[in-house]
Amino acid sequence: MDADSLPDFQLLPYSSQDPDSNSGESESLSPTSDNSITLNASSSWTYCGPLLTLEENSLPSSFHTWAKATVNGSLLTPLFSFLAYVHEFLAANNLAHYWLTTGNSAQHS
Repeated sequence: MDADSLPDFQLLPYSSQDPDSNSGESESLSPTSDNSITLNASSSWTYCGPLLTLEENSLPSSFHTWAKATVNGSLLTPLFSFLAYVHEFLAANNLAHYWLTTGNSAQHS
């Protein structure tokens, strides 16, 4: 997708895809009994810099600190799926840096 063909401030169309899948087909990455995600608190995490490699050890330590304090379960599969999509879009448009913010809201009764 060419960034010049998009109007300013448009959300990019995105469907989840398992980055380990070689099929190239979209798959649902919603939580299952094997990898359900629950929240301890509402919060957000931000990263600004060069593209991250899609490996757990490449994530900044601040991500692991945030995830450990905030999330029960692993965000890695959906995060890497999204980053793979973003990397493809950015590379196609000669960009190599981004500003990411991920946030969550825990429901309180």
